[in-house]
Amino acid sequence: MINWEWTELDQLEKDENWHAAKALLLGTWKKYPHDLKVTLRLVFFCWYLIIEDGPVNVKNMDLEELQTVLDEVTLFGLTNYNTDPAYLWCFGYMMSLFPYYFGDDFEMLEEKGKSMLKQVYTKVPNDPVYKYSYLACISKKVSSEVTLQLQAILEDRFKGEGLLSSYFKSIWGNPHELANEI
Repeated sequence: MINWEWTELDQLEKDENWHAAKALLLGTWKKYPHDLKVTLRLVFFCWYLIIEDGPVNVKNMDLEELQTVLDEVTLFGLTNYNTDPAYLWCFGYMMSLFPYYFGDDFEMLEEKGKSMLKQVYTKVPNDPVYKYSYLACISKKVSSEVTLQLQAILEDRFKGEGLLSSYFKSIWGNPHELANEI
């Protein structure tokens, strides 16, 4: 399990200092491309800023550059991490929700995302994050037991105040909203 905390990056993202956060992520990834945490934080950063272009206070950010980085890191991940549970979950989650940011064949990419979530759930069936992500993706209804299991581990699983941790604690943190979303 990855510890998502990264104090310097978390603060930059919390402060919405997107340019400095991007520079830190890119610089670190170029130095340490095989650091899975760095890879996943970078791809999530790009994905989130692209999909939330309106709601997030992003000014003067080159979204085409973010898309190029997303494409590059996606290809790198598919080549280097295609069996890692954290990779399968993170990429599967993003692809199944918004496949059109990962290429032109939307239906194939959506299915690939779902397949990645199924693969990680099959590998680690008792992990609440993986279980919830897969079940919500295929059925849109998840039992209250699985939802409560997810709720119980959120703070421990998504430590820190960075974009990735804040996103998942926000969307999965309220059991009433969670029940209404699905």
